[in-house]
Amino acid sequence: MNRPLHEPLFFGARERTLFGLLHSHPGPQRRAMVLCAPLLQEGIRSHRALWVLAESAGASGIASLCFDWYGAGDSAGGGTALGLA
Repeated sequence: MNRPLHEPLFFGARERTLFGLLHSHPGPQRRAMVLCAPLLQEGIRSHRALWVLAESAGASGIASLCFDWYGAGDSAGGGTALGLA
């Protein structure tokens, strides 16, 4: 299994910037997936499992994007801004 690349990036509207981490393989990517973490406590508890999934998929040639929701993690917005709308 090849070691995946990790590329941090910011995306989205300027006032609602999201932080993401792209896991990929050094070569052509034929597939991709976006991992949407649960919010609040469930997100904290599943962080490691999602990281391992994204890293394994990236090493297998499936580009994987993990991101922080607005108001969470390294994305813009404070904890009071956290929401789906």
